[in-house]
Amino acid sequence: MQIALPLTLILIISCSQKNKPACNYITDYYQTIYQAELAYELKKYDKAYQLYQSAFNNCAPINTYTYNEIGKYVDICLILGHDRQALDFIELNIKNGDELKWLMQDSSYNKVFATEKGKKLIANYDNIRADYLKGVNLELRKEIQEMNRLDQLYRSGQYQENKQD
Repeated sequence: MQIALPLTLILIISCSQKNKPACNYITDYYQTIYQAELAYELKKYDKAYQLYQSAFNNCAPINTYTYNEIGKYVDICLILGHDRQALDFIELNIKNGDELKWLMQDSSYNKVFATEKGKKLIANYDNIRADYLKGVNLELRKEIQEMNRLDQLYRSGQYQENKQD
């Protein structure tokens, strides 16, 4: 009986918890990210902050190459004084491949890097970077980026047709 009661309670609690539905990045993430980016560009930082949080609550944040949503969220956190969140997302960005040297050159990061957590992040950077590099194929990434660049030449206005007289 002593074992049955705890097992019954665990079963009831686990069955009563609702499972979070699977994330759909098209409907649950990118639509909100687009709105957040617009608010960011219009310098409506409070609104952008709320929209980014909503998107990140719906789906795990990813850093799209062309949008840099995590980086923009970090900027907003720094502007609004949410330093702890800024550091959490800086760390996430580093785990996703951002290099610390570029962040260290931006003076807006000085305040958060001077905190105890910021100093720990800097001290642990080499380990985080090594873990990242173990799981990424840099040559393939470079090839895909070059394919994307070539694909976008016409749209970016850099395409020049070879005309023959």
